[in-house]
Amino acid sequence: MPASVRRTRLVLIRHAEARANVEGVLGGHHGCTGLTPRGREQAEALRGSFLASGELADAELLLTSLLPRAAETAQLIAPAVGNGSLPVLQRCDLCDVHWGQADGGPAADLPEVRSPYVTVASGAESWLGFSLRCRRALRSIARAHQGRTTVIVTHGGVIKESLKLFGGPSTGREAEPEIRYASVTSWISRDGTAPWRLERLNELPHQELPQQE
Repeated sequence: MPASVRRTRLVLIRHAEARANVEGVLGGHHGCTGLTPRGREQAEALRGSFLASGELADAELLLTSLLPRAAETAQLIAPAVGNGSLPVLQRCDLCDVHWGQADGGPAADLPEVRSPYVTVASGAESWLGFSLRCRRALRSIARAHQGRTTVIVTHGGVIKESLKLFGGPSTGREAEPEIRYASVTSWISRDGTAPWRLERLNELPHQELPQQE
């Protein structure tokens, strides 16, 4: 890529360990109660790694979802993003699945749904609806911020959709990894449209804390 051409880079970070995940709760707009103490340690360790490497110093935008676990993670790593004083901008289209009336309830009580068109509860998104929302959001961010590095603190499902949207068949069997807490997946493009190159996938650049099963 010529030096005169600024690359478009999307850095997707999964939130750190959340109370809802540990407690088995569907953590939507009502059920999410933020990070666990361990999660805050993970986010702080990630911030330290970014400060040491300076790899996000060129970032011009820091986005996150409306859910507390993502927003809290974004606030904790913010000093290492761009000039260290970028505002954390929240967008609902970067949220995890909207659970409707199931929000805040036990994840174990979710009914089995085989069709991507069917919702698990009244007011919830279907899996297809969630997928389309995520893809629209990522595509619009990439196009609106061509030539820039954008950091997005979001959710595992959103990151999986990025693999399908930007990677296509090239991601092969890695299209459905288990996205780890506070992990980094990043994409680079010449102009914010295809083709995209997968720079990092599900990496933990900080000193990894042991993951609970």
